[in-house]
Amino acid sequence: MSTRANLYLLDEPTVGVDIRAKAEIYRVIDELAAQGAAVLLFSTDLIELQGITDRILILARGKLVRELVSKETSHQEILGWASAAGSGSGSGSSPSASASASSTHGHEAVQA
Repeated sequence: MSTRANLYLLDEPTVGVDIRAKAEIYRVIDELAAQGAAVLLFSTDLIELQGITDRILILARGKLVRELVSKETSHQEILGWASAAGSGSGSGSSPSASASASSTHGHEAVQA
């Protein structure tokens, strides 16, 4: 990427790509975060989010339900919060989760 921004929004960046492409996407995300950019990653892949993010935010109907530290939170706990958020409305809408960036530099990523 030749142009640098302060914030990158990535929506499901690894869906439909092979493992090599995923590895390259993860490398680019880490590089951007290391350079001081905020990276918001929207993803439905909880395992991926836990592996490359600092925080996971559970959203339901546009509202923050819970903020979790990725490395300190189990997959089951994330699923539990997401399930509880989704069942709260009765509207059938699915919760989203957001997560902060895949770096130890405190950058952001979001999961949908």
